[in-house]
Amino acid sequence: MPSGLSDTVVDAVLDKIAGATADTGILGATVYLDFLTTAPSDDNGTGAVSWGQGRVSVAVADATNWPAAAGRAKTSGTFTTPSNTSGADITVVALGWYTASTGGTYLGGGPVPAGTLTIPAGAAATVTATLASPSPM
Repeated sequence: MPSGLSDTVVDAVLDKIAGATADTGILGATVYLDFLTTAPSDDNGTGAVSWGQGRVSVAVADATNWPAAAGRAKTSGTFTTPSNTSGADITVVALGWYTASTGGTYLGGGPVPAGTLTIPAGAAATVTATLASPSPM
């Protein structure tokens, strides 16, 4: 027998976390997406290393950034990184969400789906993010 929350409840929770409501919910009005060259070693962001080119500001209660959840997942709109001004290619291994444009509290994140994302010198990259809950089975 399955246990846990129904798909409808999970979708409502994901919508409460980001977008689809006028309420900024748990995360606040704005979160900041950082690209990481070293993934965190735990769920608190320990050991994460930023790519050093700036974070992307993302409004939380914005249905363009966060369309409605469906099927226990919520996939974002497209976000574009700042241009890589380091003079060399940067290899990103994970993405992290923070409460501020610099410093701030780590909210969560995850690995780049393909394992790595190389952002060439002088270029920017586009990404989407997915918030999801596993099936209760």
